[in-house]
Amino acid sequence: MGRPINGGLGYVAQDLTVVETFIASEAIVKGDVVMFDLTNKSLYHCSQSDANGIPIGVAQEAAAASGDHIKVQTYGIGIKAITTGGSANVGAALVCGAAGASAEVAGGTEPTNRPLGWAFALDTSTALAAGDYVITCGPILR
Repeated sequence: MGRPINGGLGYVAQDLTVVETFIASEAIVKGDVVMFDLTNKSLYHCSQSDANGIPIGVAQEAAAASGDHIKVQTYGIGIKAITTGGSANVGAALVCGAAGASAEVAGGTEPTNRPLGWAFALDTSTALAAGDYVITCGPILR
């Protein structure tokens, strides 16, 4: 449930997007898909290059090196551009790419067991702009 606005029944903007802070296990590029770093056996560490990782969300800032704190969007409408491996149609399911780091359209040779969210708008570039995607993998953190 959303928090009331001045006693009303509306929602505040923060209810639509969740951004969490993680510890980077490596250098991470802003906009890349990040996953739990299972080698650290901690839900606070994240990586962008784990081909078998469980997706957390989209890096909202860059991490220069291992140990840096990094903000990751884990739920909601995209607030930063996301790195993709190609174009996405409206409503296309997005999954974590086979090698990690990028969001891919489900199907073809990409794994479908690592869901990330879906494309909100048609995009023919190699990045979905902010607002063009919705992240849905985050509720597992709550």
